[in-house]
Amino acid sequence: GLVFQDPFSSLDPRWRVAKSVAEPLSLQRRDLNNTDIDERVAAALTMAGLEPVDFLNRYPIDLSGGQAQRVVIARAIINEPKVILADEPMSAIDVAARIQILDTFAAIRAARPSTAIIMVSHDLGVVQHIADRILVLHDGRLEETGPTAEVLGNPQSDYTRQLIEAASL
Repeated sequence: GLVFQDPFSSLDPRWRVAKSVAEPLSLQRRDLNNTDIDERVAAALTMAGLEPVDFLNRYPIDLSGGQAQRVVIARAIINEPKVILADEPMSAIDVAARIQILDTFAAIRAARPSTAIIMVSHDLGVVQHIADRILVLHDGRLEETGPTAEVLGNPQSDYTRQLIEAASL
């Protein structure tokens, strides 16, 4: 499942939330009837922290940035993928929405512990709260990798140390 940095660019402005979230099902699961699809869309929205009755018929323009990102997350999880790739899912989103998105990823991890979540982020505060393991990249090269507490608590790379100092964790 893919979660893009800018949710509005990945949502069709002419489609209601229900259709956007259901789209992967229509592309990959031809065996589902409309009732099954509706139930799965509602479950995905609920897991993303959005009340289906309040969001199914909205258009992207009717959503805040955080709500739009959680719609995109719901779409990413609708087919119960083994891997979710999230590219800077909290950039340009206010603090309250960041907390809701972190809660959404925590709910996914709790409900689907075998699903891997790969998150690209420059925000070490976010990384610190969500990641089990960190891979630090610099100019396309792997600088350092390991358990989150180990990498942030005892960085081996000068570049990693600079990142941590700049983030003031």
